[in-house]
Formats: sequence, structure tokens, C-alpha cells
Amino acid sequence: MTSAGPGKLRSDASACPRDLALDEVTKWLHDAVRAGNVSAYVEGDFPRYAWTRAGECIYEARLCNSGTGEYKGYPILPEEAPGWLP
Repeated sequence: MTSAGPGKLRSDASACPRDLALDEVTKWLHDAVRAGNVSAYVEGDFPRYAWTRAGECIYEARLCNSGTGEYKGYPILPEEAPGWLP
């Protein structure tokens, strides 16, 4: 996972939160994968999406480099999360 950067956002995209520690979000991603909170679609060795709850927020991680397993993470609205997410 890489650190958040300003980047150029799509009109419907959320910016990566800059106030989160890389170690913390990396742990969230690993925990989500271990818990099976991932999409069925896999690219190489990595699920395309993973989801986690952190307090009141739900975060989605999207695979952005299937060769290295790098993800971009961002908050989503509760109604955007999979219905099965605990």
C-alpha cells in the first residue's frame, strides 16, 4: 500500500484521507483480506476491492497495481458498502 497523495481525482472520487497513518490503514487492509471482506473479482493474486469499518466510517480499498499489490483507499457512504459487510 502506498501513502496518500493529492493526485488528480475523478469527479465522483473521494480523496484518500491524509490524517491516517500508513501502518494503520495497512493493518485494516490485511484484516479485511483475512476476514474475507473482499470482492470475488481477483487480479493476479489480489482481490480488486476490500472493505473495512473503522469506528463510524467505512473504507473501500481498490487495487491500483496488481503486480505489486498496491491499493488506494477512501471512505464510502454506508449505502455504497456491500450489504454483507459486518
